[in-house]
Amino acid sequence: MSNSKRKCKFCKEYVREYVKYPAGVFCSVDHALEFARQPKVKEIAKKKKTAFSKKAHRENDLKTQLKLTQQAFNKMIRTLDDGKPCISCGKPVCGSSWDCGHFQSVGAHPELRFDPRNAFRQGSACNRGVAKFRANEATIQRKYEQNLIDMMGQDYVDFLKRQHPPKKYTCQDLIEMRSEFLAEIKRLESGEGPSRNWREIGEEDGES
Repeated sequence: MSNSKRKCKFCKEYVREYVKYPAGVFCSVDHALEFARQPKVKEIAKKKKTAFSKKAHRENDLKTQLKLTQQAFNKMIRTLDDGKPCISCGKPVCGSSWDCGHFQSVGAHPELRFDPRNAFRQGSACNRGVAKFRANEATIQRKYEQNLIDMMGQDYVDFLKRQHPPKKYTCQDLIEMRSEFLAEIKRLESGEGPSRNWREIGEEDGES
């Protein structure tokens, strides 16, 4: 304490009685403690603001939303077909992991990238092109097609191979789709059956 006036570093008031700390002069211990808490409060507020800004950026970044939605879609397909053999080779074990294998590739047919009718559980060996089928010089894709015909019928494959209208997704479209895929994953993992027939071809899918 002292009789000369000093300015409190926290409240900015001049006082005769004060306490002195390495951080500065304060009119009371309480104000010294409040001042000590300030950097933490500011730091937390800054982190929250940064996190909010990053989230806002991600939600408005089409590339990010495409990636996140593709991940959710792929997982839903793997979960939907859990326990089934590889769509290409028909083996119960195919490679080191299970993938979501698109019949019509995402690169060549982006309009079908999120269509469950165009994707099935596929072993990593087949999906990533590691294995080749030598019988009749059939490729993995040809084997995929034949198994799809055997399982779903020729009309189903013809539907996938025909021209489809292009898709232009907004970030909000992708967020909503991802929410639906994640909800289905949760449902399936809880032991419930699919919420609907994801691979049904309806009347609205008639010839283009």
